[in-house]
Amino acid sequence: MEFKRMMMVVLMIISLAYMTREIPKIYTSLLKIDKLNGELNSIKLKKQSLKDEIVRYKIATEHLKDDFYKEKIVREKLKMVKPGEKIYKVLVK
Repeated sequence: MEFKRMMMVVLMIISLAYMTREIPKIYTSLLKIDKLNGELNSIKLKKQSLKDEIVRYKIATEHLKDDFYKEKIVREKLKMVKPGEKIYKVLVK
């Protein structure tokens, strides 16, 4: 009976010593996991933002295939006219 008690005490001490060594490692691992989860969420947001930007560029390139849209861009942004056209400016007083 006394031997069993001694063995239980020894096992408890060994278990306690092991746990006190491992608990800080577990805590550190949990902190790393939390940090990595934050980085993962940030990367997911960036990925979605880039996907949205790709969609916008695809729409813009599709517009460039349309002759009306191309003419609109050339007239408004580049201030170009067709041969023989005259530009009139309306002055507001």
